[in-house]
Amino acid sequence: LGNIFREWNISLDDQTFTLSYGQKRVLSLVPIFLKKPKLLLLDEPFSGIDYELRQRLMNILDSLSKEGTTICMTSHEHQVWQISSKVFNL
Repeated sequence: LGNIFREWNISLDDQTFTLSYGQKRVLSLVPIFLKKPKLLLLDEPFSGIDYELRQRLMNILDSLSKEGTTICMTSHEHQVWQISSKVFNL
């Protein structure tokens, strides 16, 4: 857990009202990542997140995928295709 906070530049001493919208959004995903689910459904997980956090979140999703988690998500971010095994373009 400490590694996730360090990687996202969030201090355990930070008050949530001092965090950016993107940090709060990513922080809300931490309990899910800790459970290492078999299936993860995400709706626009990169919405409102700056480039740096987006890259870090993509790395975590890529790691979860390599560990066996099936990830289904909607996204307008074309970079997601780099870590996807299947893409459905609507």
